[in-house]
Amino acid sequence: MAVFGWENLHFLLPTALKKFTFIHYLQALCPVPISNGPFAIVSDAPSPWVAVPGLLALTVVLLALSAWKIRRMELLYTED
Repeated sequence: MAVFGWENLHFLLPTALKKFTFIHYLQALCPVPISNGPFAIVSDAPSPWVAVPGLLALTVVLLALSAWKIRRMELLYTED
């Protein structure tokens, strides 16, 4: 849920923090520029050569974090 909240605030984030969102990299792959509204902070989208590895890196980090969190969960099937 935190990731979805972070993505919803993308248009308000400064340029340095926009690099940590999926939307920032997806905008580089869109053929048409997307309007963010009147309160958006404008930043340049990365080139597609940076966007694709950036998306893959963010995906790997989130999957590793999810796998680590799931491994720490304790499931007890014998308590019925």
